[in-house]
Amino acid sequence: MEYKAFLDIVDCAAEDIESARHYMDVRGVEEHLIVAEFLQSYKAGKVSYREVATALRYDKRIRRILYKYIGYLEERIRAYISNRYSGKTDCLKLTYTVKNNLKTYSLYESLSEISFGQLILQSKKLTEEEKKDLFSADSISHKHLDAIIELRNEVSHNRFLLHRKFRPCKNTGYQERSLCANIINLYNHLPEDIRVSFAKEINACAEFRENKWQYQTEWDLIEQIIIKID
Repeated sequence: MEYKAFLDIVDCAAEDIESARHYMDVRGVEEHLIVAEFLQSYKAGKVSYREVATALRYDKRIRRILYKYIGYLEERIRAYISNRYSGKTDCLKLTYTVKNNLKTYSLYESLSEISFGQLILQSKKLTEEEKKDLFSADSISHKHLDAIIELRNEVSHNRFLLHRKFRPCKNTGYQERSLCANIINLYNHLPEDIRVSFAKEINACAEFRENKWQYQTEWDLIEQIIIKID
């Protein structure tokens, strides 16, 4: 697909054309088109290239933070189960995969060998009180845990997330299938002290930061796509 397909639908200053071409080589023309069309739904006038470039940068910042905190949650689940049941796995309801791994590995090693989705599946077999303790919540919905798995998978694909529809997450105060609702869902499964730092980092994604990278344009973030945790 040619650069022109994208440049024809956005306002692009002459000094930004080189940057636009550079990033279309990196991220693809079609992804730029997708982002431009997504942003256009929030504007009466024509979307600018700087707005597209900023949305891509903003989205990437969010993905990096999600990757970090989902990784934290993965480590926490593994540690919680292994600390509680190491040496007494007969007291734990095991998934087939973990049970099979225990023929060769310790419990911690067995949990380290499985995927995040399988780890969530094993956490579902904990008692209700253990799940409330692990996920720092008064009640635990397995559907909401499944939503975290899908969010993690989407983050790992390194593609634009803001426009995507995810698994529905209820009681978040946002459109159930939105990225925002899924971010709040992850927030709700983190320990309370970790939630504070997570919210602070997510909110900071919208802030302008000085950047001297030659291909970066001026920061121009459309307000309607900003995700904020209150």
